Amino acid sequence: MSELQGSGIPSNSIGVDGDSYVRKTLNGVVLYIKANGRWNRVGGGDSTASGVTSVNGETGAVILNLGNLGDVSVPSPSNGDVLTFDTLADSWVASPSSSSGIGDSFETVSKNLIAYRYSITYNPDGSVDEIVYTDGVSLFITKTFNYTGDKLTSIVLSGDTPAGIDLTKTFTYTGDVITTVAYS
Repeated sequence: MSELQGSGIPSNSIGVDGDSYVRKTLNGVVLYIKANGRWNRVGGGDSTASGVTSVNGETGAVILNLGNLGDVSVPSPSNGDVLTFDTLADSWVASPSSSSGIGDSFETVSKNLIAYRYSITYNPDGSVDEIVYTDGVSLFITKTFNYTGDKLTSIVLSGDTPAGIDLTKTFTYTGDVITTVAYS
């Protein structure tokens, strides 16, 4: 999964499901997540920003378990498994995750963080400085955004991250086009 950025509303022709997109606006940034082939605004930018308003009739912060999801049938799921929908098999697949239950790679952790509560800190120019995610109990993960000029050059995960994963995603550019993404 990728973290894209731009100044306009993302076109559905870019990115894949699970990608995130950061759009700079005059009022800050707007965050999007791509699901089912479409970009969905999840917050930021101004006071009218909103996230998901309802999941299975529940509002506010909603934590789902298999009992909430009527269309999910996974043989022998374990606590902490990450469920993904396999479009070729037309079924849900359980993948074991790390002991924290959020994933075992930079991209998996980054994608799964969207399920947690978060707060965003902005730089004076309106770009995102950091996003702090929490489960509301004991888990805290910070995603720090680093820039050279107006270009996002790296994203660093810190805090309660799974052991053994790369914590930095670095971008290199040719002009305004990202040409390399590296993990360390």
